[in-house]
Amino acid sequence: MRRYSFALYLVPEGCPIWAAVNPIWIIVLLWVIFIVAEVTDGLDGLAARRLNQTSDFGRLFDPFADTLAQLTFFLCFVIDGIFPAALFLVVIYREFGILLSATSC
Repeated sequence: MRRYSFALYLVPEGCPIWAAVNPIWIIVLLWVIFIVAEVTDGLDGLAARRLNQTSDFGRLFDPFADTLAQLTFFLCFVIDGIFPAALFLVVIYREFGILLSATSC
């Protein structure tokens, strides 16, 4: 589901698909996809832990995929002026800090 969000955002405004769609609905749809993606990610992690189906690959790449998806959504929101650019930079710095501290251990 996450891979569709950025593709949805990048559909050109002149495309016939969006001809009759108010641009605000695209943003609403992005928020809905973002919320659904976060909820399903949480449920996926909960199910994996309860069923004891965790793996080294999942422990390593699931947080990376989550961060990449969140930054993609936030970038779309920054471009539309919904999310402050300064806050986006703080989120990026935080994520890089976590990444660097995890790799140095």
